[in-house]
Amino acid sequence: MVKLTKNRKSSLEKYDKEKLYSLKEASDIIKSFSNLKFDSSVDLALNLGVDPKKADQNVRGVVSLPNGTGKDVKVLALVTPDKEDEAKKAGADFVGLDEYLQKNTKLVVLSHLLWNTGQIMPIELISKRLKEHSSKPYLLVDAAQSFCHIPIKSACKNADIYAFTGHKWAYGPEGLGAVVLSARVLEESSPTLIGWKSLKAEEGIHINNKAPFHSDARRFEIATSCIPLLAGLRSSLAMLKNEGNETERFFKIKSLSCILWEKLNQIKNIELVLNSPPPSGIISFTINGNHSPEEVVDYLGKENLWIRVLEDPKWLRACVHITTDSNEIDNLVIGLKNFISTK
Repeated sequence: MVKLTKNRKSSLEKYDKEKLYSLKEASDIIKSFSNLKFDSSVDLALNLGVDPKKADQNVRGVVSLPNGTGKDVKVLALVTPDKEDEAKKAGADFVGLDEYLQKNTKLVVLSHLLWNTGQIMPIELISKRLKEHSSKPYLLVDAAQSFCHIPIKSACKNADIYAFTGHKWAYGPEGLGAVVLSARVLEESSPTLIGWKSLKAEEGIHINNKAPFHSDARRFEIATSCIPLLAGLRSSLAMLKNEGNETERFFKIKSLSCILWEKLNQIKNIELVLNSPPPSGIISFTINGNHSPEEVVDYLGKENLWIRVLEDPKWLRACVHITTDSNEIDNLVIGLKNFISTK
């Protein structure tokens, strides 16, 4: 029988496990449990009646707390000196690189392409700095906005972990992503979760086998992959390949982006976030006046024109891809002009 601690016994005495409590009652009871000097966490168990072993039954949830977490969020941008002004304009509270790396820094995480401004981070230069640092931290690059958008070969080569999603700019199905791992990661790390796909052979786990896992990234795979999603992504990548290589596609995206930026720059009451043509297919802006960004998106949506609202800071963001044509750009510009004229 497991021996209960004093704190555990005290907590069990505060509620009746046979009683059904309201949400407020349960919340008050949980709060009374804590005797720590820091903010403790709460685990919530729900029986959803699904089989998590099956890819099509995986459930991902996000909870937005109505009054926030009670803590101020500060953004640290790890960038080289030539990108500090851009990071500050994008809303970073602290900007730098070397001065924020500690002796015990193990991992640096940053985006290859900023989702709000479209600016491209100098992954190669940052990787070089990290390799020269005494702690030699790993570099994890979030490529959600860069994969199939901008050339990625060099950044992928210089990152220890390069992670991307199959949808967004890749036009693939949701629920699928991948990581590219460096030789250093493969040499120095082992899987924390294993399955039959992790092993060289299914009978490979036994006390005398000191190297049961695959030597490459397959060691981090667990079980059967979702083949339909992989097939969908493969079709999307084939479609993109027909439009040219990554350099040719990026040239087209950037050309379209510059056209849209120039047209928006000529509209009174529109303020572009970047004061020069965008480096990628993302253009963020604001519209002066007594209206919310949500009103703009709603108005354009009724005309089948789709842009989105960025929450912090409150900007509007438009994107162009290789499938965007000049008519769509013109229609967006006309839609924005019409919205402004009605206000």
